[in-house]
Amino acid sequence: MKCETLWRWSLVGSLVFVGGAVLSMSTAPVNANLAQVAPAAEPVAVVDLQRLIDSLSERTQGQRELDELGTRLEKGVNDLRAQLRAKADELETASDARARQLFEEIVRLQADLDAEQQYAQRIAAERLTRMKRELYRKVLAAVEDYATTAGYSLVISDDSAAPLPREGGLQALESAMISRTVLYGRDTVDITDAVANRMNADFASSGGNR
Repeated sequence: MKCETLWRWSLVGSLVFVGGAVLSMSTAPVNANLAQVAPAAEPVAVVDLQRLIDSLSERTQGQRELDELGTRLEKGVNDLRAQLRAKADELETASDARARQLFEEIVRLQADLDAEQQYAQRIAAERLTRMKRELYRKVLAAVEDYATTAGYSLVISDDSAAPLPREGGLQALESAMISRTVLYGRDTVDITDAVANRMNADFASSGGNR
């Protein structure tokens, strides 16, 4: 009697197992079709921040403006240098009376040159800082807008391709390893190009006005 009971339970178990397998096989194509029709959105995306900024038309225009400013500032410095060299050359053959006058002019020109160099450096650094701050603010807004539209709940700055330091010893190496935010990310979750394309389209539609 006990053997017959065990046999019956074994048979029921086998039938349940087979039935489950049949059910699994019958629903697999359906699940696959659903996945093809409506793939699940990735909740997390990554952005290569440096590549994104380098791809922006606005950054290219801003860099061109900075180069033009640098050229103007450098011209002002070079003009003072040329005047200073001319006074120094004249001083070599000048009379005593003229030498005293040239010395005063050289001191004044040197002071002007020092001030012009400091002014040029500060202005260039301030313009570069302002451009980077403004671009970063716009990138954050564009990433948020794109992520909201595409259904991403989190966007992380992708530093997975950053090389580890070759110098600085063990401390620098461990610091770079620990501070890295992304160890791996699939290409499907990289929205760098998508955000760059949208920002460039918006910049072009505005006529290049920042």
